[in-house]
Amino acid sequence: MIQDFAFPGSGIKIKSTEDGEHVMATGTYKPMIKVWELDQLAVKFERVTEAENVDFVVSPLTHSSGEKEL
Repeated sequence: MIQDFAFPGSGIKIKSTEDGEHVMATGTYKPMIKVWELDQLAVKFERVTEAENVDFVVSPLTHSSGEKEL
């Protein structure tokens, strides 16, 4: 079971990273974004936003060393 895998209102979109290490979701009232780290089964971070998040893109980021990061 993943810690805090819920929203006070409802969830709108759920997407995972290509490597399967993280899941990101948006929810309503209060509009927010949450990211879970699956190997820890816990919330990595969450942010309340000023407007409803209708959609988002999860894209791999790379450092100069070539390592991918969320």
